[in-house]
Amino acid sequence: MDSNNEIITLFKGNKFGLGKFVFKPQKGKNYHCKITLKDGEVITKKIESITHKGIGLNVINHKLKNTIININTNEDTLPELINESCYLIIHRDGLIKKIEVPFIKNKLNYSFKIKKSLLHSGINIVTLLNPKMKPIAERIIFNDYNSPIKNINVKEITKEKDSSIIKLQVTDSEIKNINLSISVLPSKTKANKHNSSIVSSLLINPYIKGKIENPWYYFNKINSEKKYNLDLLLLTQGWSKYYWGDIFNNPPKISYNFETGFLIKGKINTTFKKGDKMIVQSKENGFSQESVISKEGIFTFNKLFIAENSTINFSLKSKKEKYKKPKIYYNIYPTYIYNLLRINKKDNPNSIFLSEDLESFTFDKKAIILDEVKIKSANVKPKPKNSPRGMFLAKHINFENIQNQSTLITEKLRPYFNVSNNGGVVSITSRRYRSLYTQSKPVVFLDNVNISESLDIIADLRVFETEEMFVSTSNSSIYNAAGVIHLYTKRGVSKPNENKYSDSTVGFGFSIPKKYYNPIYNELNEENFKSYGVLNWVPNLTRDENGELSFKISNKFDGPINLYIEGIYKDGFLFSKIKTISSHISF
Repeated sequence: MDSNNEIITLFKGNKFGLGKFVFKPQKGKNYHCKITLKDGEVITKKIESITHKGIGLNVINHKLKNTIININTNEDTLPELINESCYLIIHRDGLIKKIEVPFIKNKLNYSFKIKKSLLHSGINIVTLLNPKMKPIAERIIFNDYNSPIKNINVKEITKEKDSSIIKLQVTDSEIKNINLSISVLPSKTKANKHNSSIVSSLLINPYIKGKIENPWYYFNKINSEKKYNLDLLLLTQGWSKYYWGDIFNNPPKISYNFETGFLIKGKINTTFKKGDKMIVQSKENGFSQESVISKEGIFTFNKLFIAENSTINFSLKSKKEKYKKPKIYYNIYPTYIYNLLRINKKDNPNSIFLSEDLESFTFDKKAIILDEVKIKSANVKPKPKNSPRGMFLAKHINFENIQNQSTLITEKLRPYFNVSNNGGVVSITSRRYRSLYTQSKPVVFLDNVNISESLDIIADLRVFETEEMFVSTSNSSIYNAAGVIHLYTKRGVSKPNENKYSDSTVGFGFSIPKKYYNPIYNELNEENFKSYGVLNWVPNLTRDENGELSFKISNKFDGPINLYIEGIYKDGFLFSKIKTISSHISF
């Protein structure tokens, strides 16, 4: 409304209370907003800071293939801009594109139509710089072209006696090594009220001031209305991660170097020759690295992800690829310093209370006591004890019942590959030819550690030391190799060439994920369970040996449930979806 209380324009907020309006103020007039809330309350707010000179930035982003950027000025401002150029900077996190805006006499409006394919995927910050390269206007938009968000659906539900198997399907068949987190809750749950998802946390939250109400809304079944509402969110709450005044007046300084994992720096105390290398590897942590030893005997390993209380092994490797146990000392950075309070423990007989009411330990009022049950064993094919990724079509060989336990493992590989084991030097090549003259090699893992460049480690490995083996002779696009071999040694059995390695246990490191156990509930169909109960949580769902993404849920709860599906793929693709299942049969 203007100073005469005449209506200039009307607007209405969306379901989240966000809205916008556009108007052109005139000289000599004052303006105010009159906002009527749902409960009838009226808020009046004066529109301030209206200046006679300036440049306006307007972005239209809900079009299908193009983003339109409009720059407007007025007759009072244009004379100062003629023969000068402003610049549109489209940027985000170091990515930047620049468009020059030359101002022309008698032209007040400038429009740029930009293909979304030319913008950065996801968030784009559009900043208008004046001829002196100072920012004068800014806008944040979201580009959904080539979106990293991928779709995932429930493919099939199979009901068994006490549980149901739910299979998921990724719409993009090329996505293989996916990691998903699945939370299974009653659909009426009051417990899951998180105002975040993996999509909003990675793509939106860093550029938003405040919280996002219902972040699932914007990226589930996306349509033009949701794109418009997301644009309103960014227009209202979007902000740069920095304040321009600080950037120009007090440029930030790097106080600490960026840390990724742990760094090991050490020195060798045994004789070595020029060209020798130090090898560090760890079965528990799944890494194997080489480091060139300096003439002073110094070696360094970077970006190691070491779990707490895990073992790492060191070996000295010569030019002829011979290994021997080295004498070394080393430090790990950053070092964790234990700072524990020592407390004298006192016995307190009243600290433990034992209940004599055994009825209170009954989990279900419907429970009954069973008679003695006899269980007879049946001959079944041993199931794999390990589950290497990407090997769901591989052949599984269990060595438990092999008669000749002293056979070399390299002999067991001969039916699948060309294998040579002469004098401790091992060579494995594929029987499939890439060309007429060249052969390709498989990638080989020992206890999940890649040993493809150090195959002599398994030169003396025998069947009695090995638990199982997975072999795939098919070309692997993941490892760019002609086949994959996974070998797993038995626990408690000495490893091959262990006299060539020095072991060391690291008492600190990254925390190891704890296994999730479902709580035991007395009754699954009570209102409290429907509001706050949990049916299952699968924190790291990957494809099984058949290539399926599947998990189980209990059949004891017969009401509708919600699947909260979130995950990520190595190329940066994201998955985020809430799927409601009316029963364990239909969906």
